[in-house]
Amino acid sequence: MIDVSMLESTLATMGWVVSNYLNAGTVPLPLGNENFTAAPSGTFRTADGLLNIAANESYQYEKLCDLLRRPDLKTDPHFADRDFRKKNREAINREIQAVLLTRPAAEWETLLIEAGVPAGRVLSVPEILNHPHLAERQFITRFPTSIRHRRSPAVDIGFRMGTPCHQARRQPFPSIRTPGYRNSVTRRPRLRICVQAVSSKSNRHSAILCTAAFVRNDAS
Repeated sequence: MIDVSMLESTLATMGWVVSNYLNAGTVPLPLGNENFTAAPSGTFRTADGLLNIAANESYQYEKLCDLLRRPDLKTDPHFADRDFRKKNREAINREIQAVLLTRPAAEWETLLIEAGVPAGRVLSVPEILNHPHLAERQFITRFPTSIRHRRSPAVDIGFRMGTPCHQARRQPFPSIRTPGYRNSVTRRPRLRICVQAVSSKSNRHSAILCTAAFVRNDAS
């Protein structure tokens, strides 16, 4: 049996927000797209759209300053220390925002990622649904409808269990008519967790995925 709670999964992804409350009793306050633990870390305007930057570590902040051609921000006493940057969040954001407005988001994204500063454009729904990564993983599928020559689009569930994505849709879901179905559902499967590196042709970086696969023990 797989027991997945969407509520618990959502809370787990909140990370430091939940951790700070459980360990220090700190009640989080609304910060919009800002990161409570660091600055500059949030969403910024560029010449043509929004860009999210997470310069949480000191070396990332220094790289950001160099890319913006504002090395003075590294030694400014108001921003030289991580805690000072958090206290002067609005001021450092204004300095960075002024430079980011001079170039498009995609250009900044490329420069920042190559320099080791986490960054990503904020995409619209049409933009993300047409992203090469989703096309390669066949995230959007189409199934026949009652209307002739018309197929309706639908999105995938977003994870795989033991089957490579290019093979997953070739295998039908088991039903009561599937040969051996009754025997397969009465046996207790073993759960094997494997970690694999997956490299997408549309991305320069590989992603590490944790795959849970049910493996039947035919000998049992």
